[in-house]
Amino acid sequence: MRDPHDEARCGRPALIPDRRRRTIASNSLEVVVFRRFLRSLLVASSLPVAVVAMTPMAAHADTAMVTITVGETGKLLDPTLVRVPVTITCAPLVVATDQGGANLKQAVPQGIAFGSGFEEHTITCDGTSHPNSYLIWVNTASPGGFQPGSATVQVSAFLCSATFTCQSGASAIQVIRLRR
Repeated sequence: MRDPHDEARCGRPALIPDRRRRTIASNSLEVVVFRRFLRSLLVASSLPVAVVAMTPMAAHADTAMVTITVGETGKLLDPTLVRVPVTITCAPLVVATDQGGANLKQAVPQGIAFGSGFEEHTITCDGTSHPNSYLIWVNTASPGGFQPGSATVQVSAFLCSATFTCQSGASAIQVIRLRR
């Protein structure tokens, strides 16, 4: 009976791999490659933990909320620009940055006109209500400009001090009237 591992007798490679012919060197190479793989997997999985651990803990949101009340009527300054009145109340804070904004949508004959904008005046936070307004520009991808009539608006504010003490809030989506 022929030995299926004997290449010399049959003239072609063996059909059954000979596990006896493996050397310690090939086993060691597999072990080294496997260990490198495990090490790189461990390093890759620990990167998100390291990033979170290095994030400054001084930047945090306080429990203080920003309350935003949107007025019932917006001023249509032209088809590309609307002024929306708001009243903002927030806990005492010297505002260094405001990452909020406003979004407006309106049904027009060409489709849904939409735009976004920012506060017109610096927001004051001293625990009392202050009037302000948001200027909203129509988006260049909008199918048309704004018109007199009903529209929906949502206003938000994310206010932070220079030391990254922050507070935030948003109005609900609200229906307003746009008038000239």
